[in-house]
Amino acid sequence: MLVDLKSTLEDAPSDGICYVRQNGIWVQQGAFDVGIAASTGEVNATAHQLFTLDGTKDNTVTFTNLPAGRATVIALVFHGKGGAITWPDNLAWSQNDIPKLADTRTVISILWDGETLTGTTALTV
Repeated sequence: MLVDLKSTLEDAPSDGICYVRQNGIWVQQGAFDVGIAASTGEVNATAHQLFTLDGTKDNTVTFTNLPAGRATVIALVFHGKGGAITWPDNLAWSQNDIPKLADTRTVISILWDGETLTGTTALTV
C-alpha cells in the first residue's frame, strides 16, 4: 500500500531558518547553536553537546551514547575550582596534559572521532 506523505505532512515554516522534524513537529535547527545541560559528570552525547559542571564539587565524568562510526565535539564548562575531577580511562589528553581548573571558568573540548576520545583545555578564566 502506498501512502502519499506529501498530503499528510505539513510544510516547515518558510522563514529562512532550518527546521527538522522531531516527535512529529517542526523544530528550529540552528546552524551553530547546541543545547546546554547541567551535569554532575554524566555526558550523554545524544542529549547535548555542551555541559556545565560545578568545578567546586567532585565530579566523575563519564561519556555515554557516543555515536559509533561518527564524530562529535563536546564542550565541558567547569565553573570554579576546588573539586576533584575523575576522568574516564579511555580519554586521552592532548600532549598528556590533564586540565587544571581555573578560578572562574574552564572550557574543555572533547573530540570523539568514532573510535577514541581526545580532550584539551580550550579556555581558562
